[in-house]
Amino acid sequence: MVEFSRLEVLSNDAVEVWNITGVCNRRIAEEVLNNIDNRLSADDTTTLVEDTHIDIEAPETKKLMKELTEVFNSRNLVNVDLWGQIHRKYESTQLHDHPHEVAWVYYVKTPPKAGAIVFQLQQGHHRPRQIHFNPKAGELIMFPNWVLHQVNKNLDNEYRISIAGNAKYES
Repeated sequence: MVEFSRLEVLSNDAVEVWNITGVCNRRIAEEVLNNIDNRLSADDTTTLVEDTHIDIEAPETKKLMKELTEVFNSRNLVNVDLWGQIHRKYESTQLHDHPHEVAWVYYVKTPPKAGAIVFQLQQGHHRPRQIHFNPKAGELIMFPNWVLHQVNKNLDNEYRISIAGNAKYES
């Protein structure tokens, strides 16, 4: 089941938060963890080193993608790509943006000290404004591709697990 949760204002744009309840996050976590050593890159100068391959044919991940596609379709979006994120203790994601029109992240597992996703907005010549979100497992967050963001360190002993991607508007 897909349910719109809330709209959070960033500036002139917004972050959409959706609750995805028709999947088993424990099973998705197991499926994502099967690729823990299958990183998209070995080059530690890029954010791709933080990302893992996703088996979209794994049963529960396939079910999740069907739910996410329902959300994307409701917004006239089509998914472009996706990857897994498995953050061990003290791991984080550096500040970055995305190449396509809409970035998204689905949170599979968020232990208590998992850390926030932080959006950074430059407003004029002032210091950038930071907006912190502490996502929960089962939440899908979608936001404009140009918004710089990072993920704070996971301070928990358990993995923080998410699936992220890019989408574009259908022509």
